[in-house]
Amino acid sequence: MAYCFKESDTYKEAEAYLKKALKINPDNDGVYRDLGFLFKEQGKYKEAEVCFNKAIDIDPKNDLAYSGLASCFKDQNELESAIKYFQKALEINPENDEIYRELAYSCVEQGKYIESEKYFQKALEINQDDEWNYIRLAYCFT
Repeated sequence: MAYCFKESDTYKEAEAYLKKALKINPDNDGVYRDLGFLFKEQGKYKEAEVCFNKAIDIDPKNDLAYSGLASCFKDQNELESAIKYFQKALEINPENDEIYRELAYSCVEQGKYIESEKYFQKALEINQDDEWNYIRLAYCFT
C-alpha cells in the first residue's frame, strides 16, 4: 500500500503506512530501506540516511540500503562517499546491473571515464537485454 502512495506522489500517506509497519515490527530492515527511498525522493537526505543506516544496522547484507545511501550522497554531489557505498552494495550483490550503472555515473561525474566504462561494461555483461546499457556505454566514447 505504501508503494502505491509513493508512486502517486502522496508521500505522507506512504510514510504513515511505513511507520505503522515499523510499529508492528521495528526490526524490519526492508521498511527502513523503503522509508529511506521515500525520504530521498523528497530531497530529505538526512532523514533518508538515518533510515538507510538503520536498515544496514539491522541487516548488514542489505545491498539496496547501501545503494540507497550511495544515491543520497550522489544526489548531494558527495561522490567519494557515493562510490564507497555503491561498491559496498556490489560486494554484497555483484549481479545488480543497476548498481554498476549508478557507480559508473558517479565516476563520470568525477571525470573518471575509464573507470566508468569498466562499470558500464559490467552492467552490460549482467544484463544484455537492456538497451539502455548499450546507450550508456556509448556515452563513454562520445
